[in-house]
Amino acid sequence: MSKQIEAYTSLQMAFHKHLIHFMAFFTITGLPILAPGYFWFIAWGIGYPINFFSGDMQEAHIIASGMTALRVIHWSTAFLFTLFIIPFTISMLMNIRTWAIWPDRWGIAAMIDGLVQMKLHYIDQEHATFGKMNIGQKASAWVMVGCTILLVISGYALMMRGLIPEELAVLARSAHALSFILLMVVLVFHVYFATMPANKAAYKAMMKTGTLDEEIVKEHHGLWYEKLKRRGIVK
Repeated sequence: MSKQIEAYTSLQMAFHKHLIHFMAFFTITGLPILAPGYFWFIAWGIGYPINFFSGDMQEAHIIASGMTALRVIHWSTAFLFTLFIIPFTISMLMNIRTWAIWPDRWGIAAMIDGLVQMKLHYIDQEHATFGKMNIGQKASAWVMVGCTILLVISGYALMMRGLIPEELAVLARSAHALSFILLMVVLVFHVYFATMPANKAAYKAMMKTGTLDEEIVKEHHGLWYEKLKRRGIVK
């Protein structure tokens, strides 16, 4: 039986799984706040049962009640997300030199080769040489990190918009909206590629086991395998 190599820690697996849950709550509660003209029906669906018991069934009041409830849920989710992300961030910063999202090789030629390897892996379904993550995964990870940081900063700024200049509040709202849209687009592609048959082993490692078979690492993650050899983890 081949040796099992740790690909993801329990904390990384938990963060990855629950990030999906947090993003679902953020999306459902945030869209009516971001674009009420298009997503008013979500606020109406939340506000209807609230106003049903109060007897105030005017549509404008139903939507207003729904928006208030959505803001409370959105802010509560943001607070819980902050508590969740703190230990993950500390853990990652403690191992910053071993991040898989750093380039395995630098330079234009390495970037071009990374794209070629992605084509071989996903389109041609042939053998490709990657690090622990391919160039597409690394790029999407950096975008998600940047967007998450921007969302947290701008989100808390909006929570305290009564204490900051109006111009800064407008800037924070724009940054919050744009970073959210970009993050959602990247996440859609990330989920699509993650669930492709070519990524079956990596998907199972992230969502279930946390480990990859040594033979799989050797065959599909050659650059990472060489690093593991230099560290004495594999022979």
